[in-house]
Amino acid sequence: MLVLWAVAGAARPSAAAGPRHYRLTEGSSITVVCTDCRDRLPPVPQPLVGGVDVTPLPLSAGSDVGAMTGLELTSADFRVAGRGFVQRIGADRQAMVLEATINGEPVLLTSGRRQPAHGPDITIVLTSARTESPHYVIVLAAVPDDAQLPDADADGVEDERDNCPTLANGDQRDADGDRVGDICDQCAESDETLVNAHGCSVAQLCPCDAPTPTTSWTDQAAYLRCVARATRGLRREGLISRGESLGLLRRALRSGCGRTVVALR
Repeated sequence: MLVLWAVAGAARPSAAAGPRHYRLTEGSSITVVCTDCRDRLPPVPQPLVGGVDVTPLPLSAGSDVGAMTGLELTSADFRVAGRGFVQRIGADRQAMVLEATINGEPVLLTSGRRQPAHGPDITIVLTSARTESPHYVIVLAAVPDDAQLPDADADGVEDERDNCPTLANGDQRDADGDRVGDICDQCAESDETLVNAHGCSVAQLCPCDAPTPTTSWTDQAAYLRCVARATRGLRREGLISRGESLGLLRRALRSGCGRTVVALR
């Protein structure tokens, strides 16, 4: 922090550009690590939303420092507020320091070593002192508010947040809560969140009793082939790993679905 304050103190009295608002995007998070807790449960990141204003400072040639003000970030359990500085070093490096409060408690957050920078966007990892408890890790992923993010269906919702990026649905309605918008959902009333891009779970694509209301599985192998196709689709969409796919297949094999039962007379 002292380094950046010293740089700011060398400012020359020249005109500076006005503030530019940055908004957080998907990937921003806060994680709290309790260093002296008895129950060492794995820390769980909480998504962050919010924004910050960045104003370039009128420094000497070659300096690229921005003052960060109006920082307001929130998650399910945390509120982060404060101010600080971001410094660009060369064309592809950056550093940041924030004098912040988290739920009202003062915390100094720094990026430590120089981290990669990509154009006008901000993507950086900040941490509090490891000797403090709790210890915070904050990931900031932010873009200028005037940046045009991809919106293929032009419904005002960026593709990365759109639950139906191919069809316009500004209301983002999702009646069954499977994270696929109703307008794209081909399998209504899903009771699972592991669904493909069309909102269909493996159980809906391959029902245990029969493939359709008017047909039956010829044997268990036919049922397992259906499950294999469904899991391959989930893997292609990047929703499950190969190991998780094999786990679903093993569960299907143990289920007994598709077996032909011969009634005794």
